Amino acid sequence: MAEDKNHTILLREILVAIDSSPHSQAALRAAATLARLMEANIRGLFVHEEHWSRISRLPAIASINELTGKTDTLEEKGLEKQVNLLKKRLRHQLEDISRKNKISHSWESTRGQVADEILEAAKKADLITLGRRGRSFSLKNKLGSTAKAIIQKADKPILLLKEGLDLGNTVTVVFDASEASQKGLSLALSLAKRNYGKLSILVLNKDQESETRRNKELEKLIEKAEIPVSVTMLDKPSRWQLLNAINYQHAGLLVIPKKQSFLQLDSLETNLEYLNCPVLMMN
Repeated sequence: MAEDKNHTILLREILVAIDSSPHSQAALRAAATLARLMEANIRGLFVHEEHWSRISRLPAIASINELTGKTDTLEEKGLEKQVNLLKKRLRHQLEDISRKNKISHSWESTRGQVADEILEAAKKADLITLGRRGRSFSLKNKLGSTAKAIIQKADKPILLLKEGLDLGNTVTVVFDASEASQKGLSLALSLAKRNYGKLSILVLNKDQESETRRNKELEKLIEKAEIPVSVTMLDKPSRWQLLNAINYQHAGLLVIPKKQSFLQLDSLETNLEYLNCPVLMMN
């Protein structure tokens, strides 16, 4: 992620992890929207998990035809064929959505552990986009193991999507005067301006020194915003006060420093589910 001469955050390469889950499909649509707004390239990544090949060698594994109900043994060659068909379909989806949004795109497929492969591919990206959960059989409200691992280990901004959500026209940013929140504020402003939307800033009060520095930054930003901007001051809010304040904004996209306390792993799952918006975590 780079900055131009006016200190605007630039996105040049957006990585999106693609599978057939509804959450991943929402992530693909969001990545395409961001790429269109920021004039970026979208890079689709499909990971063929190696453990499925090992599982297919077990004698008890079978597939069921949804139309006939017939049960057939699922062999490794059959699994490979199904994976290749899925890979082809997902690549066509990437090509189709890129064409509709008039954006450049690239495609990559690999084998291995999903989180490891995403982290490796992200070394050449400015932003990681992924669904909150894959096609596992975990409870509906659970955060997927891949998403957890990426949040914990990635050193790049992460955009998390779930089924039924999109970026919308209102961008809400949490600002605490940290370097990550300053980058988030710059990116949020750029996105809102390019999308002819609105910017909502939730300011977290900490101490007098950071408050003075923060107010100067906000004054400069609002003066040149050229779009509707609202500012809400939150004086040392509790976790639930902050979550409620975010939901009250009816944000299409939330931009927030990754080190905010309510994004810590012990409460991350509950808090993300409570938020009814896409979440972009800034490093």
